[in-house]
Amino acid sequence: DQNPAFSSGGLLLYEDIIQYDDLKSINFRKNPLFFLNSCESGIINYIGGGYHNSIPSILLNNGAISVISCIYPVKTKPALEFSNNFYIY
Repeated sequence: DQNPAFSSGGLLLYEDIIQYDDLKSINFRKNPLFFLNSCESGIINYIGGGYHNSIPSILLNNGAISVISCIYPVKTKPALEFSNNFYIY
């Protein structure tokens, strides 16, 4: 099964999808850290012609300093515990 965000070409947030092209047009220099604590949010997709695309690469190319994301499915409880501990320290 393919991640629904990637099959639509973007990132699924709540009920809306932010398209790759929309992400590419945003300057993220004032947002130094992105924490994408969701299943497969860091997967890299081959888009042809020797090019790859991923949400983390778009964020980094547009000024984000760092991105934390998952390349595998994550279970809700461990993901919640990890993010809570991350922000405590």
